[in-house]
Parts: sequence; structure tokens; C-alpha cells
Amino acid sequence: MSGEEEHGLMHGSTSQEPPTGAPAHEPGAPAPELIDKWLDNQNQQIEAKARETELAFQQDKHSFEFATLSIASQERDREAARVCARKTRQDSFWLIGVLVLILATLLGLALWLSKDAVALEIIKDIGLLFGGAFGGYGYGKSKSRDKSPDDPS
Repeated sequence: MSGEEEHGLMHGSTSQEPPTGAPAHEPGAPAPELIDKWLDNQNQQIEAKARETELAFQQDKHSFEFATLSIASQERDREAARVCARKTRQDSFWLIGVLVLILATLLGLALWLSKDAVALEIIKDIGLLFGGAFGGYGYGKSKSRDKSPDDPS
């Protein structure tokens, strides 16, 4: 044997077929086990991504359902608030109407009975009540404008 052949035999770089226990793949290419493991990892990542996508879809679906129910609830609440405000206004108008009717009846009765002094006192009292009411309303409005938003009192 020549020196080159001996060197090749020692390092296993002969042109003969590989031994029976050695993998049969090209030199420099990844081993088939590594490729299989990489493919398995890719499949697991794809499955995990599919589960994540499904969970995100379910979360969006639940968020949409919650938003729909929330909007429906707000709609019912606002309708109830409008009904309540309308009822309060109607009750206020009825109260004012009844009070005006009572005062007009008293004033008419006083004038019919020739009690001019009583009629004059009723008119003065009504004027004082209106003056106090409008004055209090104006005072409250000016205080609410003067109050800063940060002031809790």
C-alpha cells in the first residue's frame, strides 16, 4: 500500500461505501434525524399558532357580544332616564298649573267679595315669592360658575 492509501484508511476517507452503522447522507448536509426533528418543531409551532388564532377569534367574538349587550343595556337605561325626566317635567307642569289655579281662584274670590286689601296682599306675596325664587336661582348659578372643577365642595 502506498502512503496515500494508508492515510485514507486511517482517517476513513476512502472511496468505498460507509460502514453499516454510519448514516447514509451527503457530507455537509444535515442528518435526517435533525430534519425530522425540525419538521416536528415546525408542525408544533403551526399547531400552536392555530390555537392562538382560534383563541384570538373567540376573544374577539366574546368582546363583540359583550359590547352588543352593553350597548343594549345603555339604550334601556337612557330610555328609562328620558321617561323619568319627561315624567318629572309633566309633574312639575301639573303642580305649577294647580298652584296658579288655586292662587287665581283665591285672588278672584277676594276681588268678588270686595276684599281689595286681601287681593293686594296676595299679589305682593306672589311677587315676593317670584323675586326670591329668581334671586336664589341666579345666586346658585353664579356660585356654580365661580366654583372650579377641582373644588370638591
